[in-house]
Amino acid sequence: MPWPKFAEWIGMSDEPIVVRSWVERGYLPSLKVGKRTMVNVALLVQQLLDQD
Repeated sequence: MPWPKFAEWIGMSDEPIVVRSWVERGYLPSLKVGKRTMVNVALLVQQLLDQD
């Protein structure tokens, strides 16, 4: 999922730069596809489930 769409999805569309910084710092699993940076939502969900 493109990181701006991810920001909207989690309710942070008013502060998308925060989500972008999370991606840049490695807090969110991501993958660069061409010029776009995508958040790997499936991997994020798996990581969150594994924390329990």
